[in-house]
Amino acid sequence: MTPGSPSVSLAALLAALAATGPAGPPDGGWAPRLVRHGSHAVYVLAGAPAGPRLVARVGADGPGEREEAGLALRVARWLADAGFPAVRAVADGELAVPQPVAAQGHLVTFWHALGDHHGTTADLGGLLRRFHALDLPADLVPAPMDPVGRVRRQVGASTALGDADRAFLTDRLDAVAARYARLDLPLPPGHLHGDATVANVVLDAAGRPALVDLDLVRTGPREWDLVRTAVSARRLGWHTEEEYRRFAGAYGHDVAALPGFDVLADLTELLQVAWLADAATSRPHLAPELAARITSLREDTTRRTWQRI
Repeated sequence: MTPGSPSVSLAALLAALAATGPAGPPDGGWAPRLVRHGSHAVYVLAGAPAGPRLVARVGADGPGEREEAGLALRVARWLADAGFPAVRAVADGELAVPQPVAAQGHLVTFWHALGDHHGTTADLGGLLRRFHALDLPADLVPAPMDPVGRVRRQVGASTALGDADRAFLTDRLDAVAARYARLDLPLPPGHLHGDATVANVVLDAAGRPALVDLDLVRTGPREWDLVRTAVSARRLGWHTEEEYRRFAGAYGHDVAALPGFDVLADLTELLQVAWLADAATSRPHLAPELAARITSLREDTTRRTWQRI
């Protein structure tokens, strides 16, 4: 489930800051600024221009969300110990209670800010190659990635879908899932970032790329960390062919060349529609984009009209 509207998410953040959050700058406290509202509402917290900067991520509260938030914090500690370039969580000793912080039906986690600019597809490919090469600690065992189950849960729970659209998406998922079950993917399975896009690569103050948004780390076919960028280039037009070439070259594998790429791409599209159906439940302004995406699937028209959310 995605968080509520920006005003609802901000209220939850302010409550968390007041009750249990990190101490603010001495000149009056943090000044939250919304920078992204996707699966989480992401705020930059800053005092004076030259003062400390943190990032707060506000998500819905529930058993699954608590598990994902806790996993993100454990993954962040592992990557920090490994010296891997990734976002660092604020230490529990700097907070009144351990993370994640529950407030007004939401979960809030606090992170050290990196920079204001995203990396490139080549940065993403290089980071994923290094990330996949790490040894996963024995005490950190992410759940298996279940793209079919995730689509089924989000489509089933969304109140933004009418009966006809829900039935269409379910039938399409059943057909794609049967094809997915027959795939024989070549890359060895292992841990995955789970949401590998350039939006989740941020440059630090020195211009070095780092991975952020660690909530969806899973285990499974490594192709899942590669296919989003390929779909963004080949189907959605959100990346150029040159940007995709640089991504595949940096990682060392071209997932779009696989015989099973169309199956992975079809399932990726359903994941993106199901996420939007979940988000539109609490954000009705997303309903037109949801309807447009479903229409393009039903009529098999271009996906290049899909808007980035």
